Amino acid sequence: MTVSRLLIVLNAALLILSGVAKAEPDKTLYLQTSLYTKHFHTNKYHNDKQELISLEWFYPAKSSDLLGATTFRNSFNQRCEYLYWGRQYPLSNIQEGMRAKVTLGLLHGYKGKHQNSIPLNNFGTAPAVIPTIGYENRYFGVDVIMLGVSAVMLTVGVSLGK
Repeated sequence: MTVSRLLIVLNAALLILSGVAKAEPDKTLYLQTSLYTKHFHTNKYHNDKQELISLEWFYPAKSSDLLGATTFRNSFNQRCEYLYWGRQYPLSNIQEGMRAKVTLGLLHGYKGKHQNSIPLNNFGTAPAVIPTIGYENRYFGVDVIMLGVSAVMLTVGVSLGK
């Protein structure tokens, strides 16, 4: 990871955490990492180990609105960042603890010959919309994340501050 990218991720994390530090004690953070990725089209150059680390802040506590920052390795093994806003929707009518989530943000890091692998990536940063479906009990969660039409990812996470 280059120093400039590391600074971007650290600044985003500090912005989120500074808001949490001023917040009431019941604000919720959700930390997650990737377990498994499967690309829909086989390519021997695709990276299936994303090394994703994500931190989400739900505001106010127990609401459905969230801010997040993620760092991961893309399909071409390039370090990327995704800064986003999102909303989580309970699916308790299907199963208690099930939820859907949609995030909208800026994705940075696809460059060089892979710059056009994502749409609207004119300056190395592109808008992204990422849908998720998952399950969460009081502290732990698991999510299935659709990565456009290219891949699906399985993540696990832990709730902090509930």
